[in-house]
Amino acid sequence: MSALDFEWALELRRTDDTHLTQVRISPRWGPAREWIRLLAARRGVIPLGTAARVAEAEPRWHPTRGAPFASGFRARLAERAGQSVAADFSLTYFADVARQASSSLVESGVLKEGEQFLYLPIAYPRDTATSPEGTPSLLRELDALVPILEQDMRALHGRSDNRGTTTRGDMPVFIPQQVLDEASDRARHEPGREVGGVLIGRIHRDNHARNRSRRRDLFMEVTAQIPARADGDGTRLSFTADTWTDVQAALTLRRQGEVMLGWWHSHLMHVLCGSCPTARQQTCALASGFLSADDRALHTTVFPRAYSIALVMSLKTDDTISEALFGWRMGLIARRGFSVIDARERVGAVQTPLGNEPAGDHPQADATPECSLTDSRGS
Repeated sequence: MSALDFEWALELRRTDDTHLTQVRISPRWGPAREWIRLLAARRGVIPLGTAARVAEAEPRWHPTRGAPFASGFRARLAERAGQSVAADFSLTYFADVARQASSSLVESGVLKEGEQFLYLPIAYPRDTATSPEGTPSLLRELDALVPILEQDMRALHGRSDNRGTTTRGDMPVFIPQQVLDEASDRARHEPGREVGGVLIGRIHRDNHARNRSRRRDLFMEVTAQIPARADGDGTRLSFTADTWTDVQAALTLRRQGEVMLGWWHSHLMHVLCGSCPTARQQTCALASGFLSADDRALHTTVFPRAYSIALVMSLKTDDTISEALFGWRMGLIARRGFSVIDARERVGAVQTPLGNEPAGDHPQADATPECSLTDSRGS
């Protein structure tokens, strides 16, 4: 049975294990589908962007509570040429829908803003006789094949500096210093509103392997940023229809086998943290980069491919800028490391090392309560 053969719900509890409520949910399976397809492409099982089927996504039953309580789910790609690709997704995959489910409890006063709670997914067999038509499918086609070029990744590593913490399993990303400079200049030129653009580039397969039996992985190389004609204010950025026209025109003119890899936008710390003391603004964790609830919604909707990235340029009150990169990991948006090609010192600019992602978005951007995951002992 697959995940689509089940009705899904969440049981919410207080941290003292007191029952709060049980709510029916419709999980977004798209990010999991995209992740398993990218994993298969990185292993050379399928071309990137091919409409390969995700054959199964079945619940993984909780180790102590058992069915119908789930500790996550497992997704598999339909077997191709005797090769099977699978990945296990944990409880964290349901974190966003759990936050959404908690909003009504906050409104009714059952939970306080910022109060932590526990959640646990529940999967009940679906009554196929009464299932509505048009049930969301894990088998949706991808848009088009993505061209893959061959390149020795060592050549880029030799010209690059690493930024942030690299997590095992993340696809390597290389960004030219020139792209960061262009984004920084634009952020400083328009300090009264958020600005941004689209990151274009190529996806390569590493053609170097000392041991020829070694799997040749994929990596991304950003080649340019296309400034976006966007609507923005001090705390929010929205792309307009003109953005996509501009990007497509640029890709057509350049004829370099590039595709859209993601986007970038600025954060204005003098707006977001204007009420905080200046000294505190300089050490605030948010100043090193974060994605607001609106940013995450945009990334999920417009950049759903598992390789899509989001670059945040945080303009601080002393006119310095820190960079932070985010991308998909196991179906969730997470902070990640990257490499800067031809990195150099630049007067007036600083590179703030990336640390762990802040526990939540800026308080003014997202005031929904935090969730905490249950462990192997149950919720």
